[in-house]
Amino acid sequence: MIWGSESVSGDLVRVNPEGPILDHPGVQLVNDLRFTGPCYWNPHRHRFGRFDGYGDMGVSLGRREWNAANGQWERIEEPRLRPMPRSMLALFPGRQWSRWYVFGGQGNRTGRQGQRDADLGGFDGNWHALDDLWELDLESNQWHERLRLGRWRQQRISRTVYHPKLDCIVFLQLTPSGSGAGPTLWTWDCASSGEAPMRVLQFSNAGPVYVCWTLLADPERPDLILLSNQGV
Repeated sequence: MIWGSESVSGDLVRVNPEGPILDHPGVQLVNDLRFTGPCYWNPHRHRFGRFDGYGDMGVSLGRREWNAANGQWERIEEPRLRPMPRSMLALFPGRQWSRWYVFGGQGNRTGRQGQRDADLGGFDGNWHALDDLWELDLESNQWHERLRLGRWRQQRISRTVYHPKLDCIVFLQLTPSGSGAGPTLWTWDCASSGEAPMRVLQFSNAGPVYVCWTLLADPERPDLILLSNQGV
């Protein structure tokens, strides 16, 4: 089933890809200006959920999940802790969508990630230093600070993705402005207990990458797919 949720109102649509059949399930509208964050699937409760947001590019700690029994968006978590607000692009799922990770953002305690790195290249590069990494365990409904503030600090972190074959998180570091070198990849073992990510590869035959639009992991092979301003 493919789900979609309208910002602010919380109106829902779902599509059966085998049909395809477009369905509008009964839902009590939210009509909350904060209700603009990214969506997720909770495999433990078998519910469609959504984070609160701020504008079109924000995500805050608050969450709601849709209860099919009564058609209501139930408040799961209030925005009381402060690992956010973050860019919605900094939020991504881990293994089997049971854990979600979020990095960076203006909501961390230094605020540095609300600033633009000075050595980024063109195309309005606006990705920032990684100060911390948080994990949401949907089974226990608990947040954990996996990389504490200042434990690992790198400039130009553009995208992150969970790699299912390696059971690690991969961080993509963009190329400094004026450099002819390719981007750098770092990995962080999901089973670690606070160790800093390790530098594993710098592309030697690739040109500079100043913007990354998409970073994907192949679920069957240890391959990464990167879409940037330089191509794939």
